[in-house]
Amino acid sequence: MTITQLEYFMAVAEHKNISKAAEALFMTQPALSRQITAMEEELGIHLFFRKSRPITLTPAGEVLYRGLGGFTEKYYDVVRKAQIIGSGVGGALHFGVLPGIDIGDFFPKYLNYMKDKFPDIEISAAAGSFSELMNGLKTFEYDFIIINDFGVDEADNIETFLIDEQPNYLVMSKSHKMAGKDSYRLEDFKDEVFAINAPDDLAHGDKVLEKCALAGFTPKSIVAENISQYLLLLETGMAVGVLNGRTTAHHDPNMLFVPIKEVESNKILLVWDTDCKNPSLKNGIRGFEDIFTS
Repeated sequence: MTITQLEYFMAVAEHKNISKAAEALFMTQPALSRQITAMEEELGIHLFFRKSRPITLTPAGEVLYRGLGGFTEKYYDVVRKAQIIGSGVGGALHFGVLPGIDIGDFFPKYLNYMKDKFPDIEISAAAGSFSELMNGLKTFEYDFIIINDFGVDEADNIETFLIDEQPNYLVMSKSHKMAGKDSYRLEDFKDEVFAINAPDDLAHGDKVLEKCALAGFTPKSIVAENISQYLLLLETGMAVGVLNGRTTAHHDPNMLFVPIKEVESNKILLVWDTDCKNPSLKNGIRGFEDIFTS
């Protein structure tokens, strides 16, 4: 029994007349009668008292009619929603972001773009460490993530889109004893304590230590378990650290961002897994491409 046959049954039950039902369905009366007969044969029951005028439902037909009330409308509504999600113009996108990355200048634009172009796509967000975000990408907890480039290109099945590239700075509290000079070299900080990124981000921390080694010294260091602790070490003057220009701390009036030529720039990337089967992802990525190229 098909959904079309159910529609035929409902039409006859509502019109109480096969001719009128056939007219409403834009089909011939004999064709409609054959469909109703086929339904009755498949179900093994009589659905209508056909000799009565108007046609009336049998007790079995009455049960079927009452049970199917609103069924076809719900069926087509569900199908429509499934088609919207399957086409990628609806559904949901879940993204993750590395804490401390400043996305306030572009993400509201992105949300407005998505609401305008794809109003049926819901977008949600969460923050996490580098390893948490990368693992979440692989398990499809996240459809895309926004992170610093900590060796992202080394991962399998990963695609990226460059959001920004910012210089890295040596960062300290404005109350730090080293603050206030006209210019700095990395070797000027040979006696200072350096904050090092959380263990899952040590690739970046190691680069800082490498640069210090090239400058002729091995600094004292404190490993921060997360970005909050990292910033706290800098804010309190307990350590100096390295942050790029696209960080929320850049807006802190109590923090000093010092250009150091020995430390390279840093890329901020939109990252996704090519194995992700979410049909909305393509349009989600398109949104970033459009707002950054327009």
